[in-house]
Amino acid sequence: AEREVVSSQGGPRGLIRVTAPVELGSRVLPPLLSRYLADYPNVQVKLELTDNVTDLIRNNIDVALRIGKLEDSSLVARKVGDIQYGLFATPEYLKKNGRPKHPRELKQHSCLAFNPDGSAFGTVEWKLESKNGSTKISIPHRIEVNNLSALKSLLLLGNGIAFFPAFLIKEEVASGKVIRVLSDWSSTSKPVHMVYPPQKHLPPKLSEFLKQAFEMIPTLIK
Repeated sequence: AEREVVSSQGGPRGLIRVTAPVELGSRVLPPLLSRYLADYPNVQVKLELTDNVTDLIRNNIDVALRIGKLEDSSLVARKVGDIQYGLFATPEYLKKNGRPKHPRELKQHSCLAFNPDGSAFGTVEWKLESKNGSTKISIPHRIEVNNLSALKSLLLLGNGIAFFPAFLIKEEVASGKVIRVLSDWSSTSKPVHMVYPPQKHLPPKLSEFLKQAFEMIPTLIK
């Protein structure tokens, strides 16, 4: 294994290996890494984006960004924020098909289903909550995708209503390309954690990366 080399000033040096889910990592890590590399010219970064859960110790990974409930393990996990979800559609779709006023009206709409785990077609449900209660909808749909970029493209082309991470579509909402529907309804937010193997003393390259991650990521996923 590569040993951490510390400069005479005690600053970060050496290679840091980072892994994250594809969509989340593509969005939040480039601005974080740009700042990190600029601040610490003696570090190098190897970034692996994958939707598979990587064994950090076996693969010699320094730190991972993880979404959702974590499996019990010996790893250190520090929560960095929450991802909020909502229902979105284009103005063109809503003009043609009407705007739902309650989740039960989704059954009269074309919905775009995200199915990341390969379960059987037609089994996607949306669990929605409001201040007045919660509901679970088996959504009518003709297409399922396992990639959020493809889902977003289908949404922007006016193919229906999508249940989508709000931070990944905030620019389109701000520009009016997409409208949030049923804004009083959302899902349980998903936590985001920084995860890394336990160690007595964090090397400077990792401690400084974590410091910047906790400064930047909460804003980037809002």
